[in-house]
Amino acid sequence: MRRRTFPINVSKSQPSPAAAVTRAQSQRNLATITPTLARALLVVVKARGHSPQRQCRGLGFSYADLYDANLRLSYQQTCRLISRAQALLDDPALGLSTGACQSPVSWGLPGLAMLTCETYGEAVAYGMARQNDLGALLDFEFVMGRGEMSFAVAPRYFDPDIQLFLVQEAFASVLSVSRYMVGPEFAPLRVEFVSRDSRAKQQCARYFCCPVRFGASGNRMVFDSRWLTQRLPGHDPIISDIVRAQLETLMLSSSGRDDLVESLSQQMRSRADKRPHLSELALRANLSERTLRRRLGAQSMTYRQLRDRVLYETACELLANPALKIVDVAMELGYSDGQAFRRAFKRWSGRLPTAFRKAV
Repeated sequence: MRRRTFPINVSKSQPSPAAAVTRAQSQRNLATITPTLARALLVVVKARGHSPQRQCRGLGFSYADLYDANLRLSYQQTCRLISRAQALLDDPALGLSTGACQSPVSWGLPGLAMLTCETYGEAVAYGMARQNDLGALLDFEFVMGRGEMSFAVAPRYFDPDIQLFLVQEAFASVLSVSRYMVGPEFAPLRVEFVSRDSRAKQQCARYFCCPVRFGASGNRMVFDSRWLTQRLPGHDPIISDIVRAQLETLMLSSSGRDDLVESLSQQMRSRADKRPHLSELALRANLSERTLRRRLGAQSMTYRQLRDRVLYETACELLANPALKIVDVAMELGYSDGQAFRRAFKRWSGRLPTAFRKAV
């Protein structure tokens, strides 16, 4: 196969191994991942008679938080959730089940935008360009060869206990969404796993409807390239581009926060008018106040700074709705009157709410 390659910038000064490990660990704790996989996994957990709420305890987010469109999780949080589910269900095909229950709707706004594409190939290109928005935990590469195309995935971190789950989920979700778009007859020519754990080989062969190989040199799902020109049934030559543009305006990029900071932000955002105290947040995070202050300090942040940032972000979202009066926004944020809110917003942003609203 002829592989598409991308340039990589190489720094002349290489970091020390210890620094590299520290940086990798901090990246694992950044809350930047759309929780697509976490939502699908808990659907499976619930369908098998277990409590999804219990699986989330102590991870820094609750099952109810997953209903928030702005929620972002860290890689570490998602991995811990996967490990819990694996221990609970003891199913070697759990990743397969998690991926198979997904549809374009499961992929959120990017998944819906893919439905507006004219051909399957266009939808694939769109999805590949938005891997992070789709919640990918592996790095995807799309490879074109003579008469064949393949999705190849590689792990971002060394996590052997959940790697096979992640690959199963990635391939199964891609196939499930693809079948939704072009029909149930869509099937790969072959599927290859690096892992030698073949306990789920029969389930994989039955779901993928093709030969499945374990112990391969790479994780690949290979298809006939003729599928790229397959037209999608929902495409409209006039309205599709308009709808896609509207969906793209709703896609907000993640700010890359630490998972604890993101978890606290979610709790404060859901009760912005109540202004939860530091002691309450520490209790919910299962930490002492002292430890919570130290963890926030490690992110160069205080409780007040975090509170003000959440209030400011929530205020911006509310002000973007022209149907809400300034006094309504103030009340939603727990201010006694509009004047107090105006002073606070001016302190946060350097301008009054009316000026912000006009700019928006």
